[in-house]
Amino acid sequence: MKALRIVLAVLVLEACEVLAHPEGGAGVSEASLPSCGPGEVFKECESTSCGELSCAEPEPTDECSRDCAYQCFCVRGLYRNSLGICVPFSQCERPPATKA
Repeated sequence: MKALRIVLAVLVLEACEVLAHPEGGAGVSEASLPSCGPGEVFKECESTSCGELSCAEPEPTDECSRDCAYQCFCVRGLYRNSLGICVPFSQCERPPATKA
């Protein structure tokens, strides 16, 4: 009878884990979150094409990739530059002006 209770308790815990993370992954525990850089935030299961904006692609896209990344992204209002740093748009590098 005691073994049945233990098995039942384990099954209930497994069911809770599945319900807590319906995307199928175990998620990332708070203790194991990576340290993000300045202006970054860790996101779970975020599309890499829609998770942040960049200086090269400053406008959001309507077509998000269907991947599921667990990583640091620039916070809203910042853009990833060519050095991989999140900066305000005013600090994005500009292409050199062409002479007419």
